[in-house]
Amino acid sequence: MNKKIRNIRPHLIDEDTHLNVQVYKDRINRQENNRHHSGLNMVNVSTPEESILIRGYATVLEQSLHDIDIQHPLVPLKLTLNKTTGAKNGYLICCGDYAQQCLESIREYIKLGDRIINLGGGLGITATYAGILSKNPVTIIEPNIKMHPTIHKNADLNDISIKLLQACITPENDESLTEFHIMEEPLSSSIFKYAQEVDTSYKVETISLQKLIQESHANVIISDIVGAEINAFENIDLRQIDKVIITINTPIIGEKPTANLITTLSKQGFELKDIKGLVFSFIRTK
Repeated sequence: MNKKIRNIRPHLIDEDTHLNVQVYKDRINRQENNRHHSGLNMVNVSTPEESILIRGYATVLEQSLHDIDIQHPLVPLKLTLNKTTGAKNGYLICCGDYAQQCLESIREYIKLGDRIINLGGGLGITATYAGILSKNPVTIIEPNIKMHPTIHKNADLNDISIKLLQACITPENDESLTEFHIMEEPLSSSIFKYAQEVDTSYKVETISLQKLIQESHANVIISDIVGAEINAFENIDLRQIDKVIITINTPIIGEKPTANLITTLSKQGFELKDIKGLVFSFIRTK
């Protein structure tokens, strides 16, 4: 039995505090401003008014016996909300703000017939949208096993074929085990420990990016691997790759590693075509 797709447009009306705010519209206005003025260290944040809505989302998700399926408000994409998604991310998804910059880059650069590797699958949102546009199966690398059911559900909702691997990427050929840290905010989980408190850690298989490119016959890499992008492309032959859409987490890795990563891709024959916040789009020119 098919689930009903719900188009959620959040509003805030709180007569007790004399608030009557159309939060969805306000956030869209901020998105337009960010589109033109976001810098390398800009990260979208929620406002105090939105925190009320986020708490409401937390209650809904906690009490819901089933996943909540919605239609993305900005792109033709069906998505599922659940406890793994979390209240804040669920709210941002409904507003169209979650991964907005990456989705815009995918809409601009992914074409019919592209063969895609997605490094850092997260909730599967960007990989699913890329699959919709390319009409090809997408290879997804996501070391956090807790994300896998949601990735599969999002792919299934949109009739997208995926190959999902629980692994971490390494530029070397040493396919051993590496320690992966699950943070309080699961989507921030990483091979690195940051300011967030680590909830748990476990060993995950590593896979050579070079081998992955060769075996998947990919021509596109979409990457958001939370700091591990520092050396992910070093000593990798990328001649098979035409496009790289990569989230460079400058607030985490710093300006110099960001510059080094851009230089590494430039030396491989890529030209930086676009920057949307933290999302950099590279196209092969030679």
